[in-house]
Amino acid sequence: MVADDIRALAASSMTSSILKTRTALLGQKLILDRLLTVEQLDQALESQRQSGAFLGELLVSLGFISAAVIGEYLETITGFPFVTLADVEIDIEVTHSIPETLARRKGILPFGNTTDAIQVALVDPLDIALVDELRARLNRRIVPYLALESDIRDAIDRAYDSKHQAQTVLDEIVEAPGVGRELSVDELVGLAEDAPIVRLVNGIVKDAIAGGTSDIHIEPHETSVRVRFRQDGMLYDHMTVPSHHMAAVVSRIKIMSHLNISERRRPQDGRCVFRSESDEYDLRVNVLPVIYGEKVVMRLLKKSSSYSSTDRLGFFPEQQEVFERLIQRPHGIMLVTGPTGSGKSTTLYA
Repeated sequence: MVADDIRALAASSMTSSILKTRTALLGQKLILDRLLTVEQLDQALESQRQSGAFLGELLVSLGFISAAVIGEYLETITGFPFVTLADVEIDIEVTHSIPETLARRKGILPFGNTTDAIQVALVDPLDIALVDELRARLNRRIVPYLALESDIRDAIDRAYDSKHQAQTVLDEIVEAPGVGRELSVDELVGLAEDAPIVRLVNGIVKDAIAGGTSDIHIEPHETSVRVRFRQDGMLYDHMTVPSHHMAAVVSRIKIMSHLNISERRRPQDGRCVFRSESDEYDLRVNVLPVIYGEKVVMRLLKKSSSYSSTDRLGFFPEQQEVFERLIQRPHGIMLVTGPTGSGKSTTLYA
């Protein structure tokens, strides 16, 4: 509704009924409660036309209304509870149940865990498709909360602090000796055993585990090294490492996976076990020479993720009945296909 309409409503005798209407617009209610002027609303609406942002977010960012006041009004208008993530203790384990890339892309953050549900802050809790996607991904009932986009963004920065931590580690690393020349085996071993390099590689793997990553790609370029995670079949940028640290990072991974640290011109395959706080993961490692060094791909496989029965695979009852009837037949073939991380091995193990 435009500002002229709101002026008319403010002057009309229908004010009391508008205040009681749950579907009344945020701007109307704030003006009628004398918390916002028509001129301020006009300015916010103009900003909204240019940016496409939510009106409540703009009113807070422009300094017209406090976040606490906006929260109270948004609760009334939308029917969803409002949460200020800066004021609550975020359950990091719950937050890391979804990848950071998904949280940033969708404007969401799981922040709490009850006995039967997960509490999730959303920019738009009316996005039913997104809530259903989260329910399917987390296999739990979802309780949506409304939060300001800036608050969710800041909370994501705090919860997924990996890039800040990685940069701190990189700042500790002394630049590799002899940059621009081929290093000896002794130099490579020394770099690979350097504490900051060990923490950097471990941090990359831990970030991948926390985000539900299936593969880690470490790709050298002319001036930098790009680290990407494969999540739900898609590759997403995770961080960038200066190119002069590439030899140390690759050497560390080679030592972990029992590969030949001196061989840099042939492909190598190896594996290792990585222990996180609560689980063990098998890392299948592939190292391939490329134009600017060696590219590394690591596949993460959780050792304890085998399923004992098809009941836990997420089939609909009728699908499971057909599936189990077919696998009882003595002859024939069944093809289980799909992209990386779609659950082929899990299905076959079950």
